[in-house]
Amino acid sequence: MSSQDNKTEFCVRLSAARRKSGYTQSEISKLLGVSVNAYQNWERCIHDPQVSMALKIAAVTGVSPAWLLAGQGDISDNPENFLEPVSDVKVP
Repeated sequence: MSSQDNKTEFCVRLSAARRKSGYTQSEISKLLGVSVNAYQNWERCIHDPQVSMALKIAAVTGVSPAWLLAGQGDISDNPENFLEPVSDVKVP
C-alpha cells in the first residue's frame, strides 16, 4: 500500500470519527482550537494533523487512537485498542 493510500485512508477515518460523534466540521474545529479551514484540509487529505492533534481528535470523538491513526482494531473507544502497537505508523 502506498503512502498516498495510507493518507487517504486516514482522511476517511477522520471524517467517519467526526460523523460518528455527531459534530459538524465547524463544531469540532472549535473544540480542537483550530480553524475550520485547517480541519477541512485534514479531511480533504490536503494536510495532516500532528500526531498529538490526532490523539486529541480521537479523544474528542470517542474513537480508538489506534483505529484513527493506523486503522487497527475497531472504531470503538475500547481500552484494549489502546494496547495495540502503533510503532509502524508512518506520519507524512
